[in-house]
Parts: sequence; C-alpha cells; structure tokens
Amino acid sequence: MESLRRRLPADLLRLVQRGGREDPEGLSFGLDRTTSHRELRILEDGLTIERGDRQEDTDTIKKVADRTRGRFMDGRNFAGNPAVLGDVALSRGSHYWEVDVSFSSSYRVGLALKNAPRDLFVGSNALSWCLDRTIEEYSVRHDRIKDKIRLLGHLERLGVYVDCDSGRLAFFDAEKKSLIHEITVDRAEPLYPAFALWNGFVSVQTGFTVPDYISKAFGKREGSGMNNIVQSLNIKRLRFM
Repeated sequence: MESLRRRLPADLLRLVQRGGREDPEGLSFGLDRTTSHRELRILEDGLTIERGDRQEDTDTIKKVADRTRGRFMDGRNFAGNPAVLGDVALSRGSHYWEVDVSFSSSYRVGLALKNAPRDLFVGSNALSWCLDRTIEEYSVRHDRIKDKIRLLGHLERLGVYVDCDSGRLAFFDAEKKSLIHEITVDRAEPLYPAFALWNGFVSVQTGFTVPDYISKAFGKREGSGMNNIVQSLNIKRLRFM
C-alpha cells in the first residue's frame, strides 16, 4: 500500500481505493490537523491516518498548549487518545463517506461535536458517537453505553451515512452494501466526522454521493412505515440522547 501511495497521483489513488468507482461529487472534506493527537501522522493526501510510536509525554507545557489549541490528548487511560476530527461541520442534508479499515485492528469512526472532550475517547463521552473495533470485538459506543455487534469476518471498508435533518447516523459494510448499525443522534449543534486509531493506518475516502441502496432503503422505511425493510437489513437501532 505504501509503495502504491508513492507511485500514484492522489486523484488516481482515490479511484483505486474506491475499487474503480468514479462517483459524482458529493461531500468532500479533509482531516483537521489542528485537532490531531501528537502520535497520529496525517499523510500528504490529507485523508490517511497512521499511528506513530507510543511516547510517554510528561511535558506540562505541551499538554497545556494541546488543550488550549484543541488537540486530542491523553487522559487517564493507558491506551492514550489518538484521535482527530474532520474539517467540515455537518448541520443539514444527507452525507456519506467511507473509511478503508483493512490495515487496522483497533480504531473508532463516528461523529463528535466541536467541543467534545479532548482527553476522553471518541464515543466515550456525551458529545460523540462511534463504531469501535478492538482486536476482540466490534461495538457501537456513546457516553456510557456500549452495544456489541456480531459480524461475520472483519470489515474492509466502512461506510458512514449521516442524515442531519432526521438525526440519523448509520454504519455500513461498504463491500457487502449491508447495514451494520443505526443510531439516532439528538443534537442540534453541527457534527464533525471523528476518527481514532491505535494501530496500523486507515484511509478516509470522501466525495461520494449517498449510494442508491441507502437512499432507497431509508426512503422506503420512512414512506411506507413497513418493518420488512428493517428486518431485511438486519438493522439494530439505538436511541442515544
């Protein structure tokens, strides 16, 4: 993968990462380096996150500076808090992006408010929501709520769908075009894409319009009120206040 990055222009690399799909332009965004934890590396494409070596940082001046500037920083947890936000605020409309997670076994992907605590995990506070993968399991998290997810095999490409108007956050297996989990986010403030990474690397892929299978599935549910769509997608819905 690294040699591929060096050889291909950014636009062509994104096309390869999408499996050759050249979709019409949808929401495009990058990663906000000013929020990035010091142990994360954002590559030149502005969308690929790598985890650097873990370093014990006891420099009080750095910690104060990080807190002042809005960087994610370690709290009272052994694993650290290597997270970063996207550089776009979502407040209306429907949006979709994907994350290549095939080279990591420990990450979180979701949404956060701009003022989400920088010393707490994404998804482990009242101002963020996420899908969490550890080496042992998958789960959806918000504040003190954790709901385990059973998946056959491991995700290669994670799809994230956000409908700001209805407060819907949904995670998809983008390879299988199947729904993993849906959350209702009851917040009026703008939402930001959020990512955390403990090993390997992940690559965010933007510029997609909402896929037809997602629009049709949710459109049918809202239009007909029938439950068979829910069952066919194996949906597991939570309401997080």
